Amino acid sequence: MTLKKTALCSLLATWVYLPALFSAEIAFNFESETADDTAPPSGWSLVSTAGTATYKVTSAGLGSNGSGGSAGLAGQVSSDAYLKTNLPGGYLVNNTVFDVTQNITGSFDIYALNEATSDDVVMVFGNIGSGFAGNTKNDFLSAKFLEGSGDDVLADSDNTSLNSYTTPGFTNDTWVHATFSWTPTSGNTGNFSITLKNFGPTTISELSKTGYTFTSSAAQFGFGSVNDTVRFDNIYIIPEPASLALFALGLSGLLGLSRFGSRSSGASTKS
Repeated sequence: MTLKKTALCSLLATWVYLPALFSAEIAFNFESETADDTAPPSGWSLVSTAGTATYKVTSAGLGSNGSGGSAGLAGQVSSDAYLKTNLPGGYLVNNTVFDVTQNITGSFDIYALNEATSDDVVMVFGNIGSGFAGNTKNDFLSAKFLEGSGDDVLADSDNTSLNSYTTPGFTNDTWVHATFSWTPTSGNTGNFSITLKNFGPTTISELSKTGYTFTSSAAQFGFGSVNDTVRFDNIYIIPEPASLALFALGLSGLLGLSRFGSRSSGASTKS
């Protein structure tokens, strides 16, 4: 078999395998659910870390339309107690396990119901599948955003603040949009950032941590609140496997072989 054919076979094998590389992504907008259902969606679990957390699908028309308005359905999480001020008392966690040695990017829409002052929304990322005691460092990151005055906080799993952002806060009863990224630098160590916007150019909040090290390479994502009622919608989380880079490298190699073959053929014709 020629070198060119070998490269082609390897490329085709990678192409066949490529869909499996992206099977560990999350793309969920709750539209497949039934309004007012209290059972978590398939592939999701409700975790209570203190008190009693509850979940339900919102009524029709209360989800996010993806541009700041309301439409469709959304997932709603309520928490009535908490262990630590920066960690959620309850959250909805997706069962998909990600690898923190790979790049991970994502986005989601959030909506906090107007219950009192300093209503909060929390996203947690790390070793969170079955809850947590809230006293072990480096198990996960918790990004907490507040309505009204106060500091938004990115906290470690022992409730230690790693970064804060002083802001007027988001507006209750309004959909806002969050984007985040995790970029590994060495093993389980990497850089995390999350930004909250109002579906426009205005940044509401930014939280980040450089050189954070997880205790485990396995991580999950959860969405909830310290002790309030919040809604989530249009959750998209995508890993970027190193194998994709290998696929691109194989493709570029195949193209190089093609050009080389063309030149060799041209040389033979001239002789």
